[in-house]
Amino acid sequence: MTREELIKKFSIHVPSTSSYCLIHSYAKDAELPIAFHHYEHEHQSEKELTHEKEAKHCTLYVFLSGKFGFIFDDTICNPSYGDIVIIPGRKKFTSCFYSSSFCDYYEINFPDEFFSKINLINPFTKLFYGQKGANRNLVVFDRLSRETLINTLKKIDVLANEENEFRDFFAYSYIIRIAELICEQQSESAGALPQKKIPQSLKQALNYIHAHYTSLDGIEEVAAHCNITGTYLARVFKKFLLCTPNEYISNLRISYAKYLLNSGQNITEACYNSGFSNYTYFISKFKAVTGTTPAKFKKTAEDE
Repeated sequence: MTREELIKKFSIHVPSTSSYCLIHSYAKDAELPIAFHHYEHEHQSEKELTHEKEAKHCTLYVFLSGKFGFIFDDTICNPSYGDIVIIPGRKKFTSCFYSSSFCDYYEINFPDEFFSKINLINPFTKLFYGQKGANRNLVVFDRLSRETLINTLKKIDVLANEENEFRDFFAYSYIIRIAELICEQQSESAGALPQKKIPQSLKQALNYIHAHYTSLDGIEEVAAHCNITGTYLARVFKKFLLCTPNEYISNLRISYAKYLLNSGQNITEACYNSGFSNYTYFISKFKAVTGTTPAKFKKTAEDE
C-alpha cells in the first residue's frame, strides 16, 4: 500500500506546516505506519490556546525551540532544547502556549496497533508504559546523548525527502536508536529530575485566565476568583511558568490579536477585541512581542 493510500485509508492528518514521512515499523502484521513530523512554524492559534485533550497515539515530542509546555495531572513540563516529552496513548494532558513564538520540534506518533504486534520486552513498551515516577513524561539528556538524538532525528528528516528503497528500514532503525537513548537516559537519571507539582490555585488561575483574558480588568480579578493574593499569584507564575501574570495575559492577547488580524479584522477591532483598552499601548506591545507592527503583520498575511 502506498503512502498516499495509507493517508486516505486511515485518515492520517499531514499538516502543511511540517515535513513528514510515514514509516513502516516491521512489527509483525502491523499495517498502520509510524508518523514522523518536523514542525517549523510561528505559533498562533484561536482564542482557546490551552485546553485539555486526550492523546490519540503514543507520541514523542523532541523540542528545539518554542515557548510552551504540558500539564499532566498536577505536574508541569517546560521542555527546552533537546528535551523529550513522552505522552502514552489515551493520556489526558493540557498543552500550554505561554506566548507567541517560533516553534521548532519533532513529533513521532506510534499507532495503538503497533504495541499489540511487537514483543512486550522492547524499548518502545518500556519507553511509554514501563517508566514510573518523576521522569514519566519528561526526559532531559546529557550533552553527548542530546547531540546523538538530534543527529539521529536529522537523518530521518533527510530520509523523509528521499526516494530510497531502504528508507523505511533505515528510518525504523533510527527510531529504535532514539527509543534506546531515552530508556538509557531514564535509567541513568531515575529520580533525579522531579517535575514541578503545580498548586491547584495555579491550575484554577490558568483556567480562569483562558476563559476571560479578553475582558480581564487585572490580575487582582484573577486572584480574587482563586481566593489568593495578587502577590502569591505573581510568585507561583514566576516559579512555574517563568513569567508574570501580566506578561502571560498580554502574550495571550497578542496571540489572539494576530489571529483576528489574519481573520480579516482591522487593527482597531483586533486591539479592543483581544482585550487591550489602549490603542497606543497595543501597537507598542504588539511590536515588542512580534518584532513588527500590526499594520505590517496584517499586510504580510494578506500578501501570502
